[in-house]
Amino acid sequence: MAKLVQTNISSNFFNRQAELLAPDLLGKTLRTNISGQLVAGFITDVQAYTGKGDLDSSPYKKSEKLIFDPGVLYVYSSQGHTMLTFAAPGYKDGECVLVRGLCITEGQRVVIQRGINITARGLIEGPGKVSKAFGITTSSNGHNIFDDNSIQLLDGIKLDLRQITNTRRAHSQSIELLRYRVE
Repeated sequence: MAKLVQTNISSNFFNRQAELLAPDLLGKTLRTNISGQLVAGFITDVQAYTGKGDLDSSPYKKSEKLIFDPGVLYVYSSQGHTMLTFAAPGYKDGECVLVRGLCITEGQRVVIQRGINITARGLIEGPGKVSKAFGITTSSNGHNIFDDNSIQLLDGIKLDLRQITNTRRAHSQSIELLRYRVE
């Protein structure tokens, strides 16, 4: 596997449509330091939500419209789980990218203490499990990852395009291929 790079992502990284941003989030490292508990892992599974007219987009479906800058976290509850998304430039219309899976690189013990099982390959699969493993709650909603080090997105690893698959989103009626995974 490629060398892990630990430089912060710039805000310019997020200045593109969700369907272009989503595959480029694969391999990036999410790192949290919540209450002194460090957890890090590279992103392996994401889903893009294209905004206006995308009936699967949580921010689009909600009656209140929140306006976040690109890269700011939109964290919400769905069916008892906390979901972590990154806002894209069209966020006011519901454009964002949901993080569905990660490969843990640091803090395995913390993740297990938080009640999350890690696969033999080091994976956490499912957006609710990702948030819980990383200590992200709805109080993180609106968190700007460029303001402090409690929640960060780092360069991570560079992936070969042949490692990325593109499929329909999970639990979606849409026929668009907006889910991206590392295989």
